[in-house]
Amino acid sequence: MSFMGTSCPLPFLSRDNYTSGGGYLGGRFCSDECCLPCPLTELIYSDNFPTHELVAGWLSVVSLIASVFLLLTFAVLAPEKSHRHYLSVGLTIANVILQLAIIVPLGAKPSMCYDDITPNDMYSDLPCAFSGAFLLWGGMACVCWVLSRSLWTNLRVCWNIPDTRAFLVASQIFCWGLPTLLTAVCMKYTGVSYRLTIICLPNDKHTFTTYFGWMIAFASLAFALQIITSFYCLYIYLMNLWKTSSSSASRNTGTSSELPTSATTAKSTWDKPWKANRQQAWARVRRIFILQWRNISLCLFSIAVVAMLSGVFVDLNTSLARDKARGFRAKEIAGWAACLVITQDKNKCLPLAKQLGITEAAVSASLIVCALTGLNTFALLMRWGTLVAWWELIRGSRRRRDSEDFLNAEPRRITFDQPLESETNKNDISPLDSPASEFFPGRGPESNHHRYSDSLGGGSTIQHRLDSDASARQQGRASMFIEHADEFQEKQMSEKSPPGRAL
Repeated sequence: MSFMGTSCPLPFLSRDNYTSGGGYLGGRFCSDECCLPCPLTELIYSDNFPTHELVAGWLSVVSLIASVFLLLTFAVLAPEKSHRHYLSVGLTIANVILQLAIIVPLGAKPSMCYDDITPNDMYSDLPCAFSGAFLLWGGMACVCWVLSRSLWTNLRVCWNIPDTRAFLVASQIFCWGLPTLLTAVCMKYTGVSYRLTIICLPNDKHTFTTYFGWMIAFASLAFALQIITSFYCLYIYLMNLWKTSSSSASRNTGTSSELPTSATTAKSTWDKPWKANRQQAWARVRRIFILQWRNISLCLFSIAVVAMLSGVFVDLNTSLARDKARGFRAKEIAGWAACLVITQDKNKCLPLAKQLGITEAAVSASLIVCALTGLNTFALLMRWGTLVAWWELIRGSRRRRDSEDFLNAEPRRITFDQPLESETNKNDISPLDSPASEFFPGRGPESNHHRYSDSLGGGSTIQHRLDSDASARQQGRASMFIEHADEFQEKQMSEKSPPGRAL
């Protein structure tokens, strides 16, 4: 279909009417003198596509909240509770940056078009510049941190190299320095613009060389390292199995070429069933897999995301460049363009619009998968014990806030049936002489001996708790509680309040 020598029929617009030169001129979809209106998605995608973009945006908000909570967990809780590690912290920060790439357009609500046929780019729209930079920087940083995790696991498992400060510094330089450099190069020589979504994507000029090629290479290397580590574990298991079965065969036939040097070695070598050795070897390998299943899952998910995004956006640039070069005279595009001119209804022409390149389902799925990276990382790095630690921290702080000032409060006792170690040393008061038995009928040592022994596991456990309680208190205040017991009793009796309150 050609518009040479004729005015442009609707919905096509004449290029001659838009000569300002602003926006991304390479993003125009024109043939001869007629161009498709901007944004192109309003003609080639259904009316549900903006809803898919909105869903991806709000999923990114949820992912951002989850990532921030994970960072707060690393900062507040102890390392043994949060399992804090610099590789996990770096990956979480990279996810935060990636989520901002989708959240910025959600909050700014930018205009995708500079004029009726030209999309905005990073020079004509500030939210586009931030969105594109966050997308490039966060995406590359995520891949680099996943690569560092795979390399760290390989060095620990296969080469028995400990975690050193040199690896920490190298990983920080690699995972932040290289993404920053590649982002700057891509923004300078390729640029970003509104191609098909409200997120600014890299333009078609040198995209693979400056960005996507590096991303695919790093993700593939991470996957290869993870596969090598996994196969190494299986190799160790199979070698152990083969050696054990060979030893068993030599024992049965009596053709062993090497005998143990001592009776103890002979007994441990020949008396152990080979099946037990195999089970132990498999148990060790299984334990390694259980310990690194999070790394394996993160690596596989990263590979899937990179493959999907790279495939979609590289194919997008390729197909749009091909279609613009062929123009509306191409057979596939000519049928769709004629349908638009005749029917003036894009919904009737949507089946023909699939010939233009990337389908709506592929673009929508890539946006949603990108938005879910934060939630996926949160699900893999957060543990149930960490949530329990948060609950204990919140519950403990609430109790401390509701209680009296510990400087003005009487010292708390865990039990009243036996004195503290500091009390017996300084005052030489036996459990029977303790004033607590008068204040708490039925709480004396005679009545509670069997109950505490059954519930806590015997007197040694109780004494351990008492000793720990005594060591955690000041000696003067613990003694004062016993020395002034008579005054304490008279005060409680006069006020007619419940005696012996434990704080």
